[in-house]
Amino acid sequence: YVYTKSLKQYAEKEGISVITLERPRLRKDIFEGILRKTKVELLVCNGHGTEEFLYGDKIGGKEETLIAGENSKLFKGKIVYIRACSTAAYLGKMIVKED
Repeated sequence: YVYTKSLKQYAEKEGISVITLERPRLRKDIFEGILRKTKVELLVCNGHGTEEFLYGDKIGGKEETLIAGENSKLFKGKIVYIRACSTAAYLGKMIVKED
């Protein structure tokens, strides 16, 4: 996304490791694996969402849930910025509550 390009460039310039997940790699298992196996300090998500979910890739025509309340513990100690419709209403509060 254009609006995160400058953030990514700045992070790389400052020596901050950047992992980019885009379709077709925007899957829950890949996403959770990266959060568990790497030291992620800043997480920026752009996508589609609702109050309770952030969606990833479409699988079989249906968007897979990428982030929901059950995996909100993966964000403990991380700076999380999610840019998706309505996610701040409930999901954002769940993520902050875990920290």
